[in-house]
This record gives sequence, structure tokens and C-alpha cells, in this order.
Amino acid sequence: MKLFDLFFLFFQKALPKKLLTKIFGEVASSRGWPSYLLKQTFKFVYKINMVEATYKELKLYPDLNGLFTRRLAPQYRPQPIDSSIFSSPADGRLAQLGKIENSSLIQAKGIDYNLTNLMAGDLDLVKPFEQEGNFSCIYLAPHNYHRVHMPFDGTLVGARYISGELFSVNKRTTASIKNLYCVNERVVLLFQNKTRYFSLIFVGACLVGGIAVILPSLQGDTQTHVPGLEWKTEFQPQLATSEIARGSEIGYFYFGSTVILLTSRDCPYWLPTLEKDSLVRVGDPLAGPAISR
Repeated sequence: MKLFDLFFLFFQKALPKKLLTKIFGEVASSRGWPSYLLKQTFKFVYKINMVEATYKELKLYPDLNGLFTRRLAPQYRPQPIDSSIFSSPADGRLAQLGKIENSSLIQAKGIDYNLTNLMAGDLDLVKPFEQEGNFSCIYLAPHNYHRVHMPFDGTLVGARYISGELFSVNKRTTASIKNLYCVNERVVLLFQNKTRYFSLIFVGACLVGGIAVILPSLQGDTQTHVPGLEWKTEFQPQLATSEIARGSEIGYFYFGSTVILLTSRDCPYWLPTLEKDSLVRVGDPLAGPAISR
């Protein structure tokens, strides 16, 4: 490991990450003139594309968190016409993609993630992906659209909040810290579509002010939950809800982090045109039936 990488790793471990994240969250929710300055600075520094946003004027967002979690106008991020295609759940950089082998996410440079560790020992969440499968990791930078959408039609059959660290999830940190995704705070959602299973894992990070999950209720509407506040360990969702359609909002980050998508063995494999570090957006095709195993 290079000297700079060692220094960066030491710096990451020494930082009071949870305290900094809490302070950042409070600052991002401030109102009045501080909010105005924060929103203007954020838009300028990260070159936020307000053309796609539902509300295009900064004054319509009450605080910086509102700008982070902005919704897009309906005409943006359409889903594929073919209902059998898995689409991207988020905007961001495709940090990794590949196969699940021997209950591990096999990545480049010898970095593997064991499913049991990733799911904090919850074997019910691990089981659908034990006999191979596929995975992709999408990194959401601060400038990205921060809402996460369903990649496929599915019914929620399991959910869990896992407390943990808040290391940064950039390239240098993921290469330096062993099992980063297994030690950071995260939320696991497991879905079923007939015999197929897929999972969305929201991975927290430093300065991510929170992870929100949007779930249907028995009353037919949707409810927003904040894991870590409402879910201290496991969350038992109301599973007798209807199927959630591909493209539906399923959650969001308050700043930016990583979404991991797992699919079971009988789901289609990733499209051959996808490459590591390519940019994807919500609705972009990730996997199709023409190349199923």
C-alpha cells in the first residue's frame, strides 16, 4: 500500500465520522439565509442539473436536504418497454459488477465480500443468492440524483437495518478498508418475483445524513421510514402488500453513497455492454432475458 493511501486510511479511521455526519445533517436541514447560501454553493460546486428537477428554482426547496433529495420531472428516467429487463435502480458510477460465487461477491483486485457478512449473519437474506447469482455496485456522487427506484417488479419479503461505521465509499477507501460494505451502516431489502429474488442494499457513508426507505402500506399508500431511528435492528414490514412496480421509488440518500443490487441465479445476467466505471441512470437496462444463463 502506498504511503499516501496509508495516511488516508489512518485519517479515515481517526475521523469522528458519526459526529461529523450528525453535524452535517443538522447544517443541511437549516433554514433561512444559511440554507440559501448552502443551496447556491452546492448547485455551483457540483453543477446540479436543475432542468430535470420537478422544481427548478432553489427557493422552492426549504433546505439543502430538500435539494439533495429532489424529485425529477415525470418525463425523465423512463423505464424500458420490455418488462423482463432489470433496470438501474440509481444514477451513478458502476463501481463493480460480476457474479456471486460460493456466497461471495467476486470483485477486481482480490476484493471479495462474503454474503453472510454483508447480511450481518441473516441466513434468510443470504439463502436466495447462495447458489450463484449476480451483483452490481452503483456509487452515487454528491451531484447525482439521490433517489433509488425498483429495478424490477417485486414483493417485499424481507428487510433489515444493520448499524455500523460511516467510512467514505470512494475508490481509495473501498480499496484500502477490508470488507468496507460489511462494516458500514446499511439497509437490506429483499424482493421476490415468482421464483426470482433480488435485493437492494443501501450502504451509508460519512456525511450521508440519513437513509430513507419508501414502502407501501396496507392502506394502499406509501410510508417513508428512516432506518436507525425506527428500525434499531430488524424491521418486520407488512408483507401482505401488493407487488411494487419497476421504477417505483423505494428510498433515497440525503447526500450520496452506494447501492448494491443482488439478483438470484435464475435472473438474467448483466448486459455484455456494461463495463466497470461506466455511468448509469435510473431506468437504464442492466440485464435482459436474451443472455440468461
